[in-house]
Amino acid sequence: MQAWLAAAGHTRQLSFNYATRGSIVGMAKRLRDEIDDNVKGGRVHIVAHSLGGLVARAYIQALGGDRRVATCVTMGTPHK
Repeated sequence: MQAWLAAAGHTRQLSFNYATRGSIVGMAKRLRDEIDDNVKGGRVHIVAHSLGGLVARAYIQALGGDRRVATCVTMGTPHK
């Protein structure tokens, strides 16, 4: 995915890896911190897979990520 995004002109990318232990909200807090620490200003586009989509959704809905996230695409995420 990163190579495809880079070829499409999205050269600034951040990969977020997390341990699957702990709560989704706990992982979302780590995502928030990672974005705050590495992306100064502006909005971000999130592409997430499986559990990562739930983490991204928790960040957006519960932790104020809606102010930072322009778009969020999830693949294979069990949103119910």
